[in-house]
Amino acid sequence: MSYLLHRLTTRTRALPAHLIRRGILLMVVVFVFGAAGEPGQALPVGTLPLLGGGGSATSAQPFEEFVLEIPEIGVSVQVQEAWVVGDTWDFSGFRQEAAHLELTAYPGQGSNVVIGAHYELANFVPGPFIALDQLQAGDRINVVFEGQTFTYEVFNTLQVHPSEVYVAYGTSQEMLTLLTCYSYDGQGRYARRYVVQARLVEPA
Repeated sequence: MSYLLHRLTTRTRALPAHLIRRGILLMVVVFVFGAAGEPGQALPVGTLPLLGGGGSATSAQPFEEFVLEIPEIGVSVQVQEAWVVGDTWDFSGFRQEAAHLELTAYPGQGSNVVIGAHYELANFVPGPFIALDQLQAGDRINVVFEGQTFTYEVFNTLQVHPSEVYVAYGTSQEMLTLLTCYSYDGQGRYARRYVVQARLVEPA
């Protein structure tokens, strides 16, 4: 809660009105459901986001510097913020960006930092995470967040059903979770979500 108050009180003049309203709403949700990233914290969502067929990006960038770098698969993208809309996170406005899932931890907060991006866009154009399933244990991922670089090392990959939101729950130690859509059924639906989990290695 103190982190959110700091963000609002120190950056209010630089933020658009809709982001200020979002920040106030987020504080209310945190008060009800607990601080973002608390170990085992349930989230007020029912499904993981749909990460296929994105449109034109419309979500504002709330941070001066938030970049995801995955050298093994040639990814270097800006990270924006995916707000909770209804029972999931809204990725409909994103194309070649990644997005941090609202209500999950930020780098340096000591919990589960969750970032998603599209596997494919409309007309089967490759999205930023088209090669996410090529990552293996030991691969390194960098997240640059407001002037500091956080390095994570992959330790696990898995496929989950969209309803298995537990992969976004808070953890007792800092980690990074990347997710994207998977298993396209040919009828406009993705049956699974592909998840990469990585432990923080630097700064230790």
